[in-house]
Amino acid sequence: MKINQITLGLDNVAKDTKIRLIGIQDMYEYENNKRTDKKIGISYTCLAEKNEFEKIVVKVEDLTPVITTEELEKKKEPVYISFGGTFKGIFWYRSRTNSWELSCKAEKVSIVKNNKK
Repeated sequence: MKINQITLGLDNVAKDTKIRLIGIQDMYEYENNKRTDKKIGISYTCLAEKNEFEKIVVKVEDLTPVITTEELEKKKEPVYISFGGTFKGIFWYRSRTNSWELSCKAEKVSIVKNNKK
């Protein structure tokens, strides 16, 4: 089996079923290497606290974020999210940096109501 054929779940990537949200960004479709105005989803930048605070970006094809950037910035306590449906982490090789990268995708995202660890 090759490394790019291995699929990881959130518990493998983050060593937990919830993950700390630190950023949100819209994703757009690209045509001929140029960004279009067509929004295709949201990418959630997270910290995997139980995995040495590794930064992980998870893409979700839902067009409405679970929280806005403004709301996230105003929060005094950390916001934790969980991913539902299918979560898939796969490795891909980036020739520009000569290294393996992790790409994560999920069907759904929700805010974890009880943020207790």
